[in-house]
Amino acid sequence: MAPPALEKDVPNVPAALTPGTKVGAYVIEDVLSSGGFGVVHRARDGEQRQVAIKVSKHSARSITAQELVWQQNEIEALTRLRHPALVEVLGYGFLEDGRLYLVMELVRGEVLGQYLQRRGPLEALEALQLTRRIAEALAWCHEAKVLHLDLKPANIIITDAVEPRVKVLDFGLARLSSGFRTHEGGPVAGTLSYLAPECFFGAVDRFSEQVDLYALGTLLYEMLSLRLPFPNDKPYAEVGTLKRSGAMTPLEEACPRVPSAVAALVRSLLEPEPEQRFGGAARLAIRLQAVYFDLLRGRVGHRESTPSPVPAQLAQEVPFVGRQRELTLLQEAVDALVDCQGRALMLVGEAGMGKSRLISEVLLHPEGGMRLLVGYGRCRQLGELVPYSPLREALGQLVDRMMGLRGEPGQRVRGVAGVSLTDEAQELLRLVPELARLLPSKSGRGTEGALVQGLGPERVGKALGHLFSAVGAVYPLVLVLEDVHWSDEGTLAVLSRLTAEPPPGVLLLCTTRPPPRLARSGALRMLTLHPLSAEENELLLATLVGGAASSVVRTLMQWVPFLAMGNPLAGVRIIQDLQHGGYLSRDAEGRIRLSERLRGEYRPPEAVSTVMGCALEVPARRVLRVAALIGRRFLGSDLAALGLFTQEEVRTALVAAEAQRLCSSSGDTCTFSSESVRERLAAYEVELEEDDAAIHRRIAERLRQRNAPSATLGPHWEKAGETMRAASVYVEAGLEAERLLEPIAASQHLRKAYLLLCTLPGSVERDALLVRALCERIRVGGMLGQGAEMLQCLESCAALPHLTPVQALSLKSASARVYYAQGDFIRALDFSRQCLALPVEGAPRGLLCVPKNIVGRALCSTGRFGPAVPVLSEAVALAAEAGEAVEQAHSEGLLALSLAYCGEYRQARECVASASRMALRLGNPVRMVASLFYSAAVAEAGFRWDEGVKRTAEMLAYTEANGITGVYLCVALIYAGRQQFHVGQLGRARHLLQQALEVMRRQDTRYGQPVAYAFLGDVEFVAGRLEEARLAYARGLELSTDGAQNEHAEALCLVGQAHLEALAGGEVERVRTLGSEAVARLKAAGNLSSLVLALQRSAEALEELGDSAGAAPLFEEWRQLAARLGLTEYDFWPRVVPGPPGEPLAPRRFWRLNSEKSLGASPSSSPMEPGDSDDETVVRAIVPSETEKP
Repeated sequence: MAPPALEKDVPNVPAALTPGTKVGAYVIEDVLSSGGFGVVHRARDGEQRQVAIKVSKHSARSITAQELVWQQNEIEALTRLRHPALVEVLGYGFLEDGRLYLVMELVRGEVLGQYLQRRGPLEALEALQLTRRIAEALAWCHEAKVLHLDLKPANIIITDAVEPRVKVLDFGLARLSSGFRTHEGGPVAGTLSYLAPECFFGAVDRFSEQVDLYALGTLLYEMLSLRLPFPNDKPYAEVGTLKRSGAMTPLEEACPRVPSAVAALVRSLLEPEPEQRFGGAARLAIRLQAVYFDLLRGRVGHRESTPSPVPAQLAQEVPFVGRQRELTLLQEAVDALVDCQGRALMLVGEAGMGKSRLISEVLLHPEGGMRLLVGYGRCRQLGELVPYSPLREALGQLVDRMMGLRGEPGQRVRGVAGVSLTDEAQELLRLVPELARLLPSKSGRGTEGALVQGLGPERVGKALGHLFSAVGAVYPLVLVLEDVHWSDEGTLAVLSRLTAEPPPGVLLLCTTRPPPRLARSGALRMLTLHPLSAEENELLLATLVGGAASSVVRTLMQWVPFLAMGNPLAGVRIIQDLQHGGYLSRDAEGRIRLSERLRGEYRPPEAVSTVMGCALEVPARRVLRVAALIGRRFLGSDLAALGLFTQEEVRTALVAAEAQRLCSSSGDTCTFSSESVRERLAAYEVELEEDDAAIHRRIAERLRQRNAPSATLGPHWEKAGETMRAASVYVEAGLEAERLLEPIAASQHLRKAYLLLCTLPGSVERDALLVRALCERIRVGGMLGQGAEMLQCLESCAALPHLTPVQALSLKSASARVYYAQGDFIRALDFSRQCLALPVEGAPRGLLCVPKNIVGRALCSTGRFGPAVPVLSEAVALAAEAGEAVEQAHSEGLLALSLAYCGEYRQARECVASASRMALRLGNPVRMVASLFYSAAVAEAGFRWDEGVKRTAEMLAYTEANGITGVYLCVALIYAGRQQFHVGQLGRARHLLQQALEVMRRQDTRYGQPVAYAFLGDVEFVAGRLEEARLAYARGLELSTDGAQNEHAEALCLVGQAHLEALAGGEVERVRTLGSEAVARLKAAGNLSSLVLALQRSAEALEELGDSAGAAPLFEEWRQLAARLGLTEYDFWPRVVPGPPGEPLAPRRFWRLNSEKSLGASPSSSPMEPGDSDDETVVRAIVPSETEKP
């Protein structure tokens, strides 16, 4: 077997552009990277915005047809895709030397390969989250029918390791998976280490979504182990054979600590057979999330559903249903080739009608075993970018097919083609240089590259006709050109010539959307594909669902109206989506069951709604564009009342939209099927009588007249240019959202109001609304982050002239809130005391309630739990009296936390239960997540590790599901890390705590930072990373004494330092002093819970230095305190898995042994395999499988 053909150098074309070179509106600055197919440069435009420009290494005159396809695929894929994890395309074109360039956003971050080399093997939690983000990007690509096909570490950039966020790069080998595909499917391309087994050998439809999932499984394996599942230093064929056999190094061997659920998921992604592989990138993203939270909850085993193959009905080829008339006509055209007749057939139909599938059905399964030469090309939406592009693609394929024909037929075909190319068809050598492979050995080899200049359609058409006539006379030939509605003018002119009189033995087969650009002439026959009949559509759906009964199919069509359209593509995509999303299942008796979730939450894939919108007439588009400006949900009466259309025009448009399943109606209420459908309709370029601002003013007036919700009014007044009215409405929308228990939306509305008001000149009315919007925003969302921005706003408002006393008090109270959320408790207390010392006549009682509560909360948050209890008790009563339920729930939760650390566990649990009931009554998501935090903190103080693991996992899941950031995300990560530490998962604990610290750094908040460093120091201490522990304790102490005065964190850091000093053989007196200070601080703060750990660690530190006499009373006090508090598990050292029966190993002994081992091992001690960082993308010619050889 020949070795893979690597990219060749192009003579006389420099690989990289020099700094200062102009490319369009951009100036090249330097080179960022270089790959097999192109060089990526950093450039800058006239406004100093930086971009990335990828320039092909090859001139368009020297690339093969396949390379041209790949270049165009990359542009088309990236222009088609819009996703946060994918690079945005800003432009494209050709350089003067003929090379294609692509202008993209400049992505800043770290390449995954470098990240792994720097960090070492990733903790399972981090690896799962990164893989999930990549899976989400893949799901978006696959939804748009784009396959990446070259996933590897070099093509993943981590733009944010904390969130995390990634960018998937380099679609240079991407394939657009829709359209006709031949048996061979094209040459193999990709990176050997990440190629799926089916890519190594000839196979029908070898390129599928499963190829990307296999590569993603390899990436996950590599993230966890820094190794590859298969060796990458062996020959191409041997690597393929190993992958096909599945003989990989088990992940459990490469990474012994990997959780079994993760190992099982990796195995399911690396299954040798595609149909056995985990099915669907979107479903994989959901599964990765589930495994992540399973690990946080302590579920170490894997669910039965982990090795989740594609459902059986999806693994098989999608059934071909109906179209008997069209199938017969197409088969007759193919049969005519036997008699050397020429045919030209144009399949016309809307997107999704099955034009490509009909062609595949005939050409891939010819009757009587008839052998055909098939060349396939696709016209692209890129239009005139590359002249004759589909013809070049098809001819390039035909060269490969002719060269692959064996025996006498192959010799005959190549002979007549070669003679033709030396005669009247020689012009084609300028268009497709690889045709020179067919020339007789003694003739010239043609030009050095494609020279399109001077090749008019007349000359190209004449040369093609001559070549096709020669080949068709000895071997049946089919030229398939799809999407002719996008063809360039040159290709269209050539087709017009060829279809007027098709060459003998040749079938010209084209597809297009109506109306066809190629007019009926000569021998060209038009064949229009209409929607499937009701019977055919029901049969297709029943087959797709696995033989479902008619009643089930009818219910499906009722619940998902798109399925009733008779559009095969829509039916297939939706059923696949339903199966992957778990909406379809079988009961114990094998009957199909439909999930009730289908009724309310299901939304069809983007590709389906795109297809459905293509058939609207212009008048309907005009009406629906205005409807889309109103919003996703609108009233038909509102649309008619705007005065832009007649009642009949509105009715007709809505009927058409419903027929296309773009919207549904219930009485007067209409709803677009998805937000993406609404956005696309709103973007339609149709001529209207008024501009958008005037239309939005009409909409706002109509909505105001019928008292529509403020949230729907605000955007229309804003887009109409009525800024003050818009701001006022946004404030009301924020308050309405709060009443509807949507604090995040409320905060966003109020922020919008404030920003709009800042654009207006000052006035009494504006300033009053400005202060109100800001204070309400801080009240509603002060704990959700953006504290630095809020403080700047408060400073600006405090400087406003003519503030009333109540407004000034409101700003001080709001300042106390923000400083508290920022962890600056000194300032929080200062502003609170200012509010309490200067009562203002006429001030709302709630305004004074907040400062009183913040005093108690600040005592609790700085670890002064004993003093906090009476203050918080008074604050709870005051909030209840003032009717401030939110303030009451918050303070009662912190009262529970304070009681727990004081050792009053029963009272603490009662307060937690009360705060949780109040949160449930309020239904406020922030209060709900806060109640989970109180439960987790009480579990931590009560040494109930298993309870703490569950509550923190629930808290993290809730913050993610509800988009909650700020303080509660930070404390969720901090306490989740602490609980993972207690149960012995040090890697997870470190990851979560470091993540928490990074989030706090970005949010510029100190809230929780000292405790997080103290907890992290404990993790590093137990892991034996003593220098890292020393740094963490020192940083925790620095933060604890730098304004925050966090007694809890300071004591933990002090006793940690004492323990470290002892291990380092320090002075006994120094260790005793540190330990005594920690114990004294905890006693003074009433923190009996943390005192238990401090006594143990102080005693062990003295014992380590041989001071048994000093350690003994501390050990005794430790045991007595634990007994007094009723504790059963109260060891500082994390829990360990029991050893062999009869040989129990105490936690302290276990972790000390573990520490000694870990001191000699760096987390990155497991090296990457040679060549991993620069693994080259390879291209390989088709290798027929044994079953394909004649």
